[in-house]
Amino acid sequence: MDADKIWEPTVMSERNDGVYYNNAREISKLKLSVVDLPEYVQSVCIEDLEEEFQKIPYGLMKPYEVSQMKHNMNRNRYKGIYPLRGGDTDYINASYIDGFRKRNAYIATLGPTAKQLGDFGQFWRMVWQQKVERIVMVTNLVEGQETKCEKYWPDQYQSKLYGDTEVVCTFEKLYADFIWRQFMFSKGKQNKEERNLHHLQFTAWPDKDIPDNVTSIIEFRQKVNALPSTFDGPVIVHCR
Repeated sequence: MDADKIWEPTVMSERNDGVYYNNAREISKLKLSVVDLPEYVQSVCIEDLEEEFQKIPYGLMKPYEVSQMKHNMNRNRYKGIYPLRGGDTDYINASYIDGFRKRNAYIATLGPTAKQLGDFGQFWRMVWQQKVERIVMVTNLVEGQETKCEKYWPDQYQSKLYGDTEVVCTFEKLYADFIWRQFMFSKGKQNKEERNLHHLQFTAWPDKDIPDNVTSIIEFRQKVNALPSTFDGPVIVHCR
């Protein structure tokens, strides 16, 4: 952060419909310089933070009609978790997320399962259309007795067809807390186009909890960010 930038405490107002929004006039009264931020942090009490947390907008804030269409309903794994956009025939439960310095830097989606995605062709079609080169998987396939996600990729050195996309697992390396895989995937028969894809699966995230050791998740993030990119497409992130 630049020294001349300001930090603004969150001030929100409530409309009659229960939806909160930023109140620019109130925020302008409470602008705080960066140099004064440490003193403010030391003086703020837990009650203030809890009150501010309760004012964070909740629920579905934008239209999600496409997800409610009859022929799309069975492609939603959980009620109340819906994307903000999608097509009538190629719908998949996924949403763009902005990064710190980039719009649509990520795509958040549900862990692929055959019940919602059949042969996973829709998932791989999204990977191709969005020019994705990195998939971040933050779950194990099975945790306890519950299936969290299904294996939507081929075994190492194997090839598999998902819809009209062929995927080959060319590399797999096991680390202490994650698995790094590389895929070659392609479309077309006569004018075949091939692309490379990195798949990183974080295996140390405890079910319904957070990691005890922050070092592992930091190292995992650094590995993801260090991978080369040709198309500068979004990073797909999914858990269960």
